[in-house]
Amino acid sequence: MVKSILITGATGYLGHFLLRSFCHSGILCYVLIRNSPVTSFNHENIIPIYSLDPSRFLLSQISVDVVLHLGGPSSHQCDINYESLLRNSLSQASELVHFITKLNITRFFFFSSIHIYGASDDQYITEQSGLLPTSNYGFLKYELEHYFAKAFSNTCCLFTSLRLSNIIAPPYHGFQNWNLVFHSFLHSCVKNDQLTIKSNPLICRDFVSIEFFLYYIHALLNSTSNPTCLNLTSCVPLSLIDLALLFQHRSAAHLKVPNQPIRIITLTPPTPTSCTFYNNNLLTNLFGKVSNNIQLQIDLSFEYFASL
Repeated sequence: MVKSILITGATGYLGHFLLRSFCHSGILCYVLIRNSPVTSFNHENIIPIYSLDPSRFLLSQISVDVVLHLGGPSSHQCDINYESLLRNSLSQASELVHFITKLNITRFFFFSSIHIYGASDDQYITEQSGLLPTSNYGFLKYELEHYFAKAFSNTCCLFTSLRLSNIIAPPYHGFQNWNLVFHSFLHSCVKNDQLTIKSNPLICRDFVSIEFFLYYIHALLNSTSNPTCLNLTSCVPLSLIDLALLFQHRSAAHLKVPNQPIRIITLTPPTPTSCTFYNNNLLTNLFGKVSNNIQLQIDLSFEYFASL
């Protein structure tokens, strides 16, 4: 049973939800703080640390059961200054490997991305599919996966890379990033009474609800299984126009009367495109299938704005 976790990137979007969930489960969370303020989620189980100096932990006889590495640049940041960000990310990875090795930590999870598959020829992608990243963000995750796999190959630490799709959840107070598709749609609905799709509306994405994501993270933490990598995906592609229609339908209950739905505006002509399925059989064979309720996340997101 996991009692203590060290988390990098805990002040980010996913980190916010993971921290809250872990604390409610009674798990002690050491949060690595570099340049961000301490998370606003105050809890006695959150302990900020400001460096990965293993001697401080050893002298204090502090033990860590698991390390979760969420920290790193966003896809938008990678498009601006990739080479510098890659060097910095690999330097931080080296520091993390040293810390884990010195403290004899036996479990490490790296939060990767389905972007590492990139231009795979497979329409139905499994963990055995080829890795052909086409974006800077995909390349960065690919390089880090390779680095960690090699670094821990001959150690007692069990390494798992979690290849995440788009995790969707309502914003929280203090949330600033509206670049993600789900949140951009929400913001547009509430602020403009319309929803604008800038890309090809027939492009498909794989969306995973936050409760789906948290269920599997907790299952993994308390499992004796040791997969080297897992697709944490829904395996149900959804086009941008289908997601927009879900927002339009739910907005009637939250923003307007049903006969006055928000408008959906497409800036790019719809072009038929091949649909990629990201298989999650390894994950569900280990822990079973759970609901991936996107509609609930849309409703909770509208409620977030109503509470402001």
